[in-house]
Amino acid sequence: ELEREKRFQDIEERIEELLVQRRILNLFNELNVSKISIKDIIAECINLSRAELCFVGVEKSGKTFIHDIFGVNEEEYAKKECPSGISIASLVLEGGRELLLPYNSGFLREKPLLFPGESIRAKQFFGFPLVIEDIAIGVIGFVSISDTGLRENSINNLRDISTFLSLYYS
Repeated sequence: ELEREKRFQDIEERIEELLVQRRILNLFNELNVSKISIKDIIAECINLSRAELCFVGVEKSGKTFIHDIFGVNEEEYAKKECPSGISIASLVLEGGRELLLPYNSGFLREKPLLFPGESIRAKQFFGFPLVIEDIAIGVIGFVSISDTGLRENSINNLRDISTFLSLYYS
């Protein structure tokens, strides 16, 4: 009986995950026909991951710039450069692979999230590169800045979303 209940709960969680994926795919379709903005998709991703902050950094002329940011004062951070090798965002882009930092990671205390002197104090971070033809063109990061951690079971969905966003931003 307990095993059956556990399987039933696993099935319910998987159905919920698939419904979220379907909702996000529908949002990308609406984005494609200009019915919605990228903010609508990011809002759904923030809900999925329980992040309080989400940013998209895009590489231009060998430098990483914050293209979109949600959850903080946009004017303070948008279009600013993330110095190479100094920020966590630039490490994801330069490495070309995802970076999943656990809650209260020492790495988050040592390095700034976006650039030196920022006021953001990240508690947990999930970062995914935006990749086209094996070349990283940007990064999307999901950040917890409170005592609520990010949902680890959202990682696969966020990874898939980064693939779609790679196409959108390229």
